[in-house]
Amino acid sequence: MVALVRHWLFFAILLVAVGGFTLTSCDPGVGITYENQTNRTIAIYTTRHGYTGMQGKLPPYEIHTFSTLMSRDVEPYPILFEAKDEEGNVVWSETLTWRDLEKRGWRIVITGQTLTPTPSPQNRPP
Repeated sequence: MVALVRHWLFFAILLVAVGGFTLTSCDPGVGITYENQTNRTIAIYTTRHGYTGMQGKLPPYEIHTFSTLMSRDVEPYPILFEAKDEEGNVVWSETLTWRDLEKRGWRIVITGQTLTPTPSPQNRPP
C-alpha cells in the first residue's frame, strides 16, 4: 500500500512539474486586432509551419480582435496572413513576423487591393 501511494505521489509531482515548465516557457498568446476596410465580409486566415487556420470572419467596416496563440521564441518565422471574400478570393495578403506585429501594435488593416477600399466608420465623413 505504501509503495502504491509513493508511486502516485511521484507521478503527481512529475505531472505538476512538467505542466508548470510548459506553462511558463510559452507566451500565453496575443490579441491581433483586424480592421476590415472593404465593402464585403472577409474571413481571416493565417498560415504558419505549413498549417492554415481561420481566425474568424469580419463584416464590412468592422474592427475585431481575435486571440492567437503565438510565442516570441517559437515564432521568429514569418506568418502568412490572408483575407478572403465569401467567394474564396484572396483580397489581401501579407507575411509578417512577431516583431512586425509588435511594431504595428498588434493591428492589421485590410484594405483589399482587389476590392474598392472605403473609409472605416470613424474616418467616414458625416
